Amino acid sequence: MFYERFALLCEQNDVKETAVARELGMGASAPGRWKKGSTPDLVNAKKIADYFGVTVDSLIGDSVPGTNTATNVSNSSVVQGNTGDNVSINNGAAQSGEDTLTDQELEILRIFRSLSPRGQNEMMTLVFNLEDKYKES
Repeated sequence: MFYERFALLCEQNDVKETAVARELGMGASAPGRWKKGSTPDLVNAKKIADYFGVTVDSLIGDSVPGTNTATNVSNSSVVQGNTGDNVSINNGAAQSGEDTLTDQELEILRIFRSLSPRGQNEMMTLVFNLEDKYKES
């Protein structure tokens, strides 16, 4: 079960299994052991989870890993269905009922789109944490 989830995350993030293991200090042979049924210890499972921006539970537990697995994604207005009015972005003059993005918002979007799926997950986690920290009451 662990290996299948690990392999899926590697595939989704376009990284080689051995490269991830090496980068995290586990050795290139670790994925081979996992494929045969072994699992990493909790410390290494945490390293892998952090690398992919997922929870340890999604690697070894009952939940299924995916691309939107920031721990506090449930706080997202989109997930909660509280997005308010539909917003149409035309990057120009606002028409009736439409918003435009500021230069800062466009830059954030440009950066987000330039990131790998792993980077996008990390960025979303940071954004959710900032939202929680600075949310107006």
